[in-house]
Amino acid sequence: MLKKISILWIAFGLIFSSLAFSEEGSSIIHGPFNISWCKNGKFYFEETTNLDYPINFVLECDNITKVIDKYFIDGANIVNFPNRKVDMTIESVFFQTVQSKRNLFVIVKRTTTHRAERINTNNYDIYVYEYNLQKIISLNSKLMQDANLSGSEGEVGGSEVYFKYKTAAEVKKYINKTYNKK
Repeated sequence: MLKKISILWIAFGLIFSSLAFSEEGSSIIHGPFNISWCKNGKFYFEETTNLDYPINFVLECDNITKVIDKYFIDGANIVNFPNRKVDMTIESVFFQTVQSKRNLFVIVKRTTTHRAERINTNNYDIYVYEYNLQKIISLNSKLMQDANLSGSEGEVGGSEVYFKYKTAAEVKKYINKTYNKK
């Protein structure tokens, strides 16, 4: 009986300590997502301590870790409790074919409040990346120039503003209609 209790106690301790380590040691906030075209490949989004660039887009491929992009604070609120942190999130990550090329879409949301200017908005930026079998991921310059892939929703100067493309489904519908002619 004592042996069974000891084994249970050790198992409980190992499980508890591994949970505590993964929560405390990890800064991944979205993902990881496996990549089939790369040995041990995955990508994810990590929170950083840099208040100017609080989120990194990271690729691990062939045992090499590379920061693909850094997302700028761009007016987002800094929350002071319990630790200084930027009010910015990755809302969605998805793949979509655009004109016969596979692209990765990332919807980033920043919350902005400025009482004196009567601003209380969620600002959305949709980043679009192309990738290829040479393991190169880069911004899709054509789609990044599309003004419809950025916008605000909330109150600006006492007026309500709306943004259509806050979800993957809405963005996919827009891309199909505008670029894929579906």
